[in-house]
Amino acid sequence: MAPWTPQSTVTVGRVLLATTRKNSPVRPDTGMLTVIGVLEPTGLRAGGDSQGIILRDIDLDIYFPLSVSETAFGDSIMRRQAGSMEQKEIQLSEIWLQVRNMENVERIAGIATNVLGIEHPGLYPYGGATAKDIAEWYGKVFGFQVKEGNSSFFVAGPGPGRIEVMKAGDTDRCHIAVLVSNFEAAVAALQAQGIELEEPNIKPDNKAVYLKQTDPAGNRIHLLWRR
Repeated sequence: MAPWTPQSTVTVGRVLLATTRKNSPVRPDTGMLTVIGVLEPTGLRAGGDSQGIILRDIDLDIYFPLSVSETAFGDSIMRRQAGSMEQKEIQLSEIWLQVRNMENVERIAGIATNVLGIEHPGLYPYGGATAKDIAEWYGKVFGFQVKEGNSSFFVAGPGPGRIEVMKAGDTDRCHIAVLVSNFEAAVAALQAQGIELEEPNIKPDNKAVYLKQTDPAGNRIHLLWRR
């Protein structure tokens, strides 16, 4: 193995080994990973002029794609010590985005600031199945709790994520609810891209609006903010 010095790479929930060489291995508790590139030093170091911006040396970080982080670490880690076992939940502390050109920085940053993730997929009655049939199937097969509302059923387990099953509609397509932290800012970010929106549905505890265009597969998308 090539000699290493702690100049470029690593933390995701815990400190890993560090390396400055491309193709060198790093070994977290979950297995071996390979370094595919080394970033240039940023110069932003704790204790210097930049300490008001950061409180650590980010040249000691390793950056993973989210898919690798989820596969390698999941949502929790187990820390085993003599006579005890501790479980700790891993949460993201930062997300870094890469844009193709400088002109897109503000637009992408505006979207990323407000988009929290996928709140739920929405299914529709199709092929003779009713919304109740679909919701109860998920409840029976996976043990999900089924909750009926005015226009849809929601099915969910004890963990994150849920499925909405609409009572009206007849399509094999679905809709995707994108959860946002600032509804008005998210709407403005989409409109700045030239994306047209339908009339929003504003209530005290939630706000929603559908995009007029679908995704490439024909699925509808709506923003969702909820208190």
